[in-house]
Amino acid sequence: MTVLRLSWFTALFLTGVFATAQSVQEATASSGLNHSPTESNSQQANSFLQNDKSRQRALYEMCIYSADRVEKHAHAMMPARFWAFDREEYYQRSDRLRLATEDLSQSQTAFEASLKPEQVSKVDPEIHGVHQLEAEVESRVQTIENELRKQQPAKWKIVQDTSPIPHLIKAWRNRDRKIAREIGIPR
Repeated sequence: MTVLRLSWFTALFLTGVFATAQSVQEATASSGLNHSPTESNSQQANSFLQNDKSRQRALYEMCIYSADRVEKHAHAMMPARFWAFDREEYYQRSDRLRLATEDLSQSQTAFEASLKPEQVSKVDPEIHGVHQLEAEVESRVQTIENELRKQQPAKWKIVQDTSPIPHLIKAWRNRDRKIAREIGIPR
């Protein structure tokens, strides 16, 4: 768990490094301090766009990775056919599901923040759909946690709230893929 969290923070750090490097390149290009006399402004612009696409691709891939983790933890929350309730085990599973859901939300926010205004207007319906799915997943995770706090949690209630999560995450992932395709992030 710590390794995955460190990977998430590493990815955010690298995103910040890329953003800083891009703004330094942009400032250098706009100030006329171009130290490479053979590189034209159009080549610099292409380089800047490539870095921007690379950053967006990295953030998109982090969303897909985070979605896979949420799906995995949702499957782990599904009670077995013959349910021997172990409160500590299900609390841990619930915590992992909640943390994976929070990571996915943070990944999605970072990905959306990397989009330019013209890209946002192009994929606005998909972004709105992702936000609806996000609210639904968070609501279900909260309901699962509330059920587990009860003295005698109901297996059927946990199944009822857990079983749709993988389907919601699949729809979320599909919307992110459509966003990536629309803004020109290659597969």
